[in-house]
Amino acid sequence: GLDNRVGLYRPLSYEEQLEAERALALLGVEHLAKRSIRHCSTGEMRRLLIARALAANPEILILDEPANHLDLVYQKHIFSLISQWLKQPGRAVLSVVHDLSLARRYGTHAVLMNQSKCVARGEISTVLTLHNHHILARHRANFIFCFNFFYFISNNSTI
Repeated sequence: GLDNRVGLYRPLSYEEQLEAERALALLGVEHLAKRSIRHCSTGEMRRLLIARALAANPEILILDEPANHLDLVYQKHIFSLISQWLKQPGRAVLSVVHDLSLARRYGTHAVLMNQSKCVARGEISTVLTLHNHHILARHRANFIFCFNFFYFISNNSTI
């Protein structure tokens, strides 16, 4: 990430500063650039962390509930940005989401886990079935892991 390229004490180069400012603007949090993260709401903090990840320009984003604590407008905005980000070759996203509507709308593949065991895996349409929905309804501790969340491997291969 950007932290690995910059180090703790080396100032950002002009290009790195531009990358950071662009990421903040994309997430609509440029007004928070000078604010201590301790004075940000949970939603603002979530958006700042996603901006930080995007500024690093990684090949793979690993996200845990990226839309958690965000208003619906910001949830859609985040996932739209991630969709745009993925259009560049060689990029991938691995994400955990518990919101089935987000998984269905933005995911391409998923793994359904129940008590640390894989119940179903594959394309979203084959994992998010009525039968599997009943499994989710009965066991509150289940998780949906969406990978190939958009595309895991840029040549559209699957795991």
